[in-house]
Amino acid sequence: MTEKSKKFWIGIIITAIFAAIGVAATLFVPEVRLFLGIEKKGENVNNQLEVKRIQEQIEEQMKGKDDRGYFQLDILGIAIAKNDVNNGAKLKLEDATNLCKNSILGGYRDWRLPTLDELTTIYHIKNIIGGFSKDNYWSSTSDKYSDKKAIHMEKGTTTNSYSYHEYRCRCVRTILNLEIAEEKVE
Repeated sequence: MTEKSKKFWIGIIITAIFAAIGVAATLFVPEVRLFLGIEKKGENVNNQLEVKRIQEQIEEQMKGKDDRGYFQLDILGIAIAKNDVNNGAKLKLEDATNLCKNSILGGYRDWRLPTLDELTTIYHIKNIIGGFSKDNYWSSTSDKYSDKKAIHMEKGTTTNSYSYHEYRCRCVRTILNLEIAEEKVE
């Protein structure tokens, strides 16, 4: 190999390395990830601005006499119960599902187990919401390996779970855009 061809190939390799570094850096910037469609807004809260907005929304709801029993998080499109169901006792899947389904908070009857994505987001803001145990929490998401998935609220790890396991549960409900509009009008 001639000296000229060696320099050529070294130049190509250096260019490829810098291009790879640029792409990797771009993918870790949240705004760029949203712009490129890699991550959808509200899908996962790891953005400091979103966490700050959620914290402000919860603090606002904690002021005064908010006895609704839940936090309404418009940015996520969900409401989250302030407390675990059944006074924080561990429950089998069927019991957790039924307790959420039969919950009435703020006059709403459409409470449910959170999806794995919602529970992952809740894990990231658990210290803002408060009241979580350092234990597994049920999600409504299942896969071919288990009945449902759970997340450990201290470690953030996802677990394959079966209906006979006993975990804690925090109910959520989907907020419709109409409810958000009504909340802002009042």
